[in-house]
Amino acid sequence: YTLESRMAPLIYMVSQTNDANTLSIYRGNPDLKDMTSHTVNAGYTWKPQAMGEHSLTLSYLYHDNPISMAYYYDRESGRSVRTPMNTSNFQTIAPRLTNTVYLGKAGNHTLVNELLVQRTHSKAFSGTTMEEYLSEYSMHNTNLSEKLKYTFRSSDTKYSGTLMPYVKWMNSHSEKEGVRDVHAWHFGTQVSGQVELPWSVRLQTDVITTSRRGYDDHGMNDNEVLWNLNAIKSFGEKITLKLEGFDILNQRKSVEREMTSSGRIESIHNILRRYVMLHFVWKIDSKPRKT
Repeated sequence: YTLESRMAPLIYMVSQTNDANTLSIYRGNPDLKDMTSHTVNAGYTWKPQAMGEHSLTLSYLYHDNPISMAYYYDRESGRSVRTPMNTSNFQTIAPRLTNTVYLGKAGNHTLVNELLVQRTHSKAFSGTTMEEYLSEYSMHNTNLSEKLKYTFRSSDTKYSGTLMPYVKWMNSHSEKEGVRDVHAWHFGTQVSGQVELPWSVRLQTDVITTSRRGYDDHGMNDNEVLWNLNAIKSFGEKITLKLEGFDILNQRKSVEREMTSSGRIESIHNILRRYVMLHFVWKIDSKPRKT
């Protein structure tokens, strides 16, 4: 059990208005209260057999007076104002069950299964009228995820790999009028491998697939495949050449969309998509002279 009390970030408590962007204004709040956190962590691990183990953990977090960014939107001008404000409380509980099995006499193969349930209850402020803006409302989020990870490596460590399929179900509900619930699925697979080729060349690759389904916004129901490939050759201990191919299929997205019970967030990033790069690494050791 951990009890922690801390004051609000000082930058939030500065009484100033930043209107450099006239359509997105930030206002500080000098009346923010101190926050108190209660954290409880418990766990139990048992090994019914020599080549496996099971672990059950439970985490609980409760915040008094947590800080949330409140949003006021003016329909006539299209201007939004955000201000940090204290909400009444925030709490989350997350039980997790992990099963690990070592396969083979040498334990070169490992199978890990992880089941996680997370339930979150939070508060927020937002609105298009001052009365609505000052009315605190509740949000409930439930996440259920299942992940299976298989890892293998050869006895001489010349090749290894990982296969990790996963699925995640998300449910978001808001008590705010006019906000629709979210019932969505995320699923995919992460595959990685490494093999040593002739002339001591190491070939590394990883493929990450992500699929999203169940959103009302059809633009968020998409698929993405990210494939990277590297070839590495070392010359002694000081010189290394690496040929890197990133996002070979050219599917990496620069726009990220997230939808919860509090609203929709769209983030735009400046990213590098498909490229090939040659790295030359030269390690220089400087040893002090003996006197």
